[in-house]
Amino acid sequence: MKKRTITKTMEKLNSLPLPEKEKILAACNEVVPETPHINETMRPKLRRFSPRKVAVLAMAALLVIGGGVTVAAQEAVEYKRAMDFFEEYNLSAEGLSRSEIKKVYRDISAERFTYEKTAEVLTGGLEGYEIQSDPLSADDLKRLWLVSYRDASFTVDAESDQVTYSFVHKVATDQSILYDDVISVLVNGKWKRSFSVKGIYLDVLCKVGEDRLMLVGAQMNNGAVKDNAPLLARLIDPAHPNETIWEVTVGNSTVGNATAAYSDGKRTCVVSDGYSEGNRFFRITELDENGVIVRKLNVPAEENGKVLQIIPLEDSYLLRRVTYSTNANQDDTYRILRVNPDGTVRDATVYGGDGEHYEITSMVLYNGKVYLSGRMVSDAIAGMFTYRDSFERLYGKKATTDEECLTFVKENHTAVLLICDINGTPQEFYSIPGATGGHLKVMDGNLCWIAGRYVSAELYDDTAMYLTSVTAAVTRYTFNAYGQLISENTQGYEYLEY
Repeated sequence: MKKRTITKTMEKLNSLPLPEKEKILAACNEVVPETPHINETMRPKLRRFSPRKVAVLAMAALLVIGGGVTVAAQEAVEYKRAMDFFEEYNLSAEGLSRSEIKKVYRDISAERFTYEKTAEVLTGGLEGYEIQSDPLSADDLKRLWLVSYRDASFTVDAESDQVTYSFVHKVATDQSILYDDVISVLVNGKWKRSFSVKGIYLDVLCKVGEDRLMLVGAQMNNGAVKDNAPLLARLIDPAHPNETIWEVTVGNSTVGNATAAYSDGKRTCVVSDGYSEGNRFFRITELDENGVIVRKLNVPAEENGKVLQIIPLEDSYLLRRVTYSTNANQDDTYRILRVNPDGTVRDATVYGGDGEHYEITSMVLYNGKVYLSGRMVSDAIAGMFTYRDSFERLYGKKATTDEECLTFVKENHTAVLLICDINGTPQEFYSIPGATGGHLKVMDGNLCWIAGRYVSAELYDDTAMYLTSVTAAVTRYTFNAYGQLISENTQGYEYLEY
C-alpha cells in the first residue's frame, strides 16, 4: 500500500510563525502536570513525520569536554551530539551544512532561538502523526467474519452509555400526506425505542444536555407544510415528547430550511438558508436558555452552499460549511468560517492541497482548539466521476477482483484529524492511511475520534451503480487533555459503498 505524507495540504501553511521564544521558555520553567498512567503495551503505535514541535522541554545540558581532547575531537563529539539531538526530536537536517547543524543545536540548547537556520528547522513543516494500527487480532477477525460473511451485527458497548437520536419522515404513498415524524433513540448505537412528534416537519435534531432535545423544522398542519409556514425551534423532554418546554419561530420555511443547530442549555443557535431580493444568505438565530431570541444575523453566501455545523464562541461564531461543485472536474469545497456578531466574516480557512482534496465531516471545540475530522481524497478519484470511472481512468482497465477494489480505495483515502487554532488554521494533525474520518465528541473529559479503517471489499458487477462495498472497522481513538493518544478500541463494522 502506498503511504503518503501530508506536506502541502492546505492554505496558510507557509505562513505558520516560529513559536514565540518567551512562551517556549515559560513552558520550560513550568511544572508539568502529572498525566494519567498509560500502559505502554496498550498504547497505539505512532510514526511521526515532518515535525516542527520545539524540542526544549526535556533537553540535556552540554557535557564538558576534557582538556586533553583535541579541537578536532571536540568538534566530532559536538557534531555527533547535534545529530543525535536532531534524530531524537525528528528534526530535519536536510540542506544544512555540518557547521549549521551544530549552530542550530547550540541555538536551541542555549534557549536563544536567534540563529536564522533555527526557524527553518522548527517551521519546516506541519507536525503530523500517522497512526499505525496493529494487525487485526483474533477477536477482530472473528467479528469481521460474523459481520461480513454471517450477516450478524456487532457493536462494542462504550465505557458509558451514549444516547443519540435519529429521525425519519413518514409520507403517504402518493406523497399527499405527511405523517408525524418518528424519532429513534439509540444507546451506544443500538435502537432502544421510538416516538413520534406532532406539528413539525424536522430538519435538524440537537441534544441539549443529557435529558433534553431540540427539534428544528417547519410547522405542519393537517398533514401538510403550508406556504410561508414558520420555521420552528422546539425544546422537549424525550421522555414526554409531546409536552413542549418552549417553542419559538426562527424563520420562514418557504425561504429556507434549517441546516445546523447547537445548544449547550444556555446558548442555542440555529442556522437556516435564506433569500432576499435574489441574494443568497444564511441566517444565524441565537436564543437564550428560555428560548428568547437574543440575536439574528444574515451572512451573505454563495449558491450551492450549506452550513453543516455551528459552534458559538464568546465574540463570534464558528461554522463548518461546504460549497457543492457543479463541475465534474472539481471537488466540493469545505471551509471553516469565523463570523462576527454583525454578520461579517472575520476569517475563512479553505482545505485542500496539491493532488489532495479534503472532506471535513465533523468539528468540535476542545481545550481552546478546534479539532476537525475528515478524509483526504487523492485527485485520482476527485470530482463527480464515479469510483468505477475513476478506477478505469487510473488503471486503464476494469476492476476484476475484490483485492483490487480494496487496494484502490485504501490508496486513495486517508482519515485525518486536524488540530487547529480558533480560526480553523491547522497546527498539527493525525492521519490513518486507508481510512475515513468520522464523528468527533468529548466524552468523560477526553476527546474521542471515530474513524473507519478499510479491511475488506466486495466487487459489484457492471450493472451496479457503485464499484464496490467496503467493510470498515469503526474505531474510536481517545485523546486526553494533554493531546496524548491513550487508547484505540474497535467499536464494530460498517458497510460503505463507493
